[in-house]
Amino acid sequence: MNRRGVAGFSVSGTWFMRRGGYDRWLVPTDYSPDVSTLREAGVRGRVFWHEILWMPMGAVDAYLEAIGERFLPAAKRFGAQLIGAYRVALRPRQVLMMLAFQEWDDLAGLLEARECDPELRDWFAEREARLQDVEELILQPSRVSPLGIRD
Repeated sequence: MNRRGVAGFSVSGTWFMRRGGYDRWLVPTDYSPDVSTLREAGVRGRVFWHEILWMPMGAVDAYLEAIGERFLPAAKRFGAQLIGAYRVALRPRQVLMMLAFQEWDDLAGLLEARECDPELRDWFAEREARLQDVEELILQPSRVSPLGIRD
């Protein structure tokens, strides 16, 4: 079988669905919910905002604290649900954050509001000043995702 495909059987006979990507060991913040908490709270989404952020050395803890204290309260007004905010083990300059949105319009509202909402405008200006790099991904859940909303 061709190992370059998105899905199929590998030479060893095991099923694979993935192509590319990165592996990371994530260390959750105190305010990140675990899987059982996410399920109990009914956190689910049609769309997910996934960020990998590169910070200056020594800036990760302060940034994660600011996410919890300043960004999340503002983002929740637009329907954002925290999946998790993490420091990346063995990569002392990286942060990973993921939010779920039940509707595409909720995510669009948050992204549009960063220009006019004072809290979000201040947050994103500070975020840009702190960052060295960022990779933002907009994801849709797979058919087997326990957090996905399927119509």
